[in-house]
Amino acid sequence: MNRYILCQHCGGRINSADNLVTAFVIFSVVPYHRRCYSHALQGCQAVVVSNRPVNSVMGTAGAALGLALAIAIFLGISPFQGGMRLALGAAVMAAPIARIYSYLAYERHLDPD
Repeated sequence: MNRYILCQHCGGRINSADNLVTAFVIFSVVPYHRRCYSHALQGCQAVVVSNRPVNSVMGTAGAALGLALAIAIFLGISPFQGGMRLALGAAVMAAPIARIYSYLAYERHLDPD
């Protein structure tokens, strides 16, 4: 089930999940080598590359928290009403959607080594 995952920065092949870092760039999730991700943060791409990788422990925790918060908002456990509640719930869902997409598009296709 392996598929070629190419680094957004250098164009090289990413061979293992340990070497993969996915980042939220503008409105998409893109793969990087660990080394290339740090270079992207130091270069001119730092304006558009998120400082927190999507597939990190903190990225996963943020996605779980965002999902719990979105469920609470959609169930009506928030002080907001109507369209504001829907807009806030949709905005909070960005982190969980990005994390799920990162797993489905990139991580599951790589060896865990």
